[in-house]
Amino acid sequence: MTEFTQIGTLMDSPLSPIIADLIMEDLKCKALERFGIEVPFYFRYVDDVAIANHLIEEFLEVFNSFHSRL
Repeated sequence: MTEFTQIGTLMDSPLSPIIADLIMEDLKCKALERFGIEVPFYFRYVDDVAIANHLIEEFLEVFNSFHSRL
């Protein structure tokens, strides 16, 4: 028997977008808190992030440090 491990939610599930939005909002709050400086501009749409140009690399490094699949 093949072992199957699912990561995340099913794409067809009506709960998937709600859970994804909650998780992304939580990660955003934690990343901004860990970032340590006031971010002048931040906007998230679904799984895309827009942030002040000079902060992109540093913020993505902090944000992506939460999990290897981000």
